[in-house]
Amino acid sequence: DRNALALQLRYSYIPSPHSIYKGIKKLKAGSIIRFSLNKLNVSQAKLNQPKSYWSLQDIVMDSINNIYMGESKEAIKDLSNLLNKSVQDQMVADVSLGAFLSGGVDSSLIVSIMQSHSALPVETFTIGFTEDSYNEAVFSKKIANHLGTKHTELYVSPNDAISVIDKLPEIYDEPFSDSSQIPTYLVSKMTKKNVSVSLSGDAGDELFGGYNRYLWTRRIWDRIKFLPSPLRKAIAIGMSSI
Repeated sequence: DRNALALQLRYSYIPSPHSIYKGIKKLKAGSIIRFSLNKLNVSQAKLNQPKSYWSLQDIVMDSINNIYMGESKEAIKDLSNLLNKSVQDQMVADVSLGAFLSGGVDSSLIVSIMQSHSALPVETFTIGFTEDSYNEAVFSKKIANHLGTKHTELYVSPNDAISVIDKLPEIYDEPFSDSSQIPTYLVSKMTKKNVSVSLSGDAGDELFGGYNRYLWTRRIWDRIKFLPSPLRKAIAIGMSSI
């Protein structure tokens, strides 16, 4: 779908309901669609409409109406309890379990919680690069040594990364522009040789506002919120492509 390809080039991903393939649409986030297996046909598919089961707006409004009133120490304690429960829940498995460890705050925190609830060393995995500007393996090794995990690292060359490019259409459903997709595949391939399930630190920045762009958005909004509505909308569309 050439129009979807244009969206990919504009936004660095293909937003729903579009997909890279002609005639195939994606469900919007937080929605479901139901079909009857006894009456599954094209005409029925057109009649079925997706229904929302989760709303970001509802979550935001609930948060505004139920602001956390505890002190800093209480917040730290409550957050610690939530993180521990979340990680413990994910550690319940009947197969071998490990974790990706980048050496950053997110994955290091998750691995430290895992290790605190495990009698044996947690298996951790890291991809390293010969280029210092991309290499996080040095930090990962320090964290692994500090926590006492069973650490495995694999250094890959530029050729190793380039060899993955032709496989990307078979690995992922459709194109997207996250540069981590290649090392994610490489570390997953290595990890699979040792464990069946691996936890990671993804989404920490999204949940806790860890990206600089979140600060930029607020500053820009403070400047444009008094502009006429059409102009605000045009600026917002332009920002969404950054």
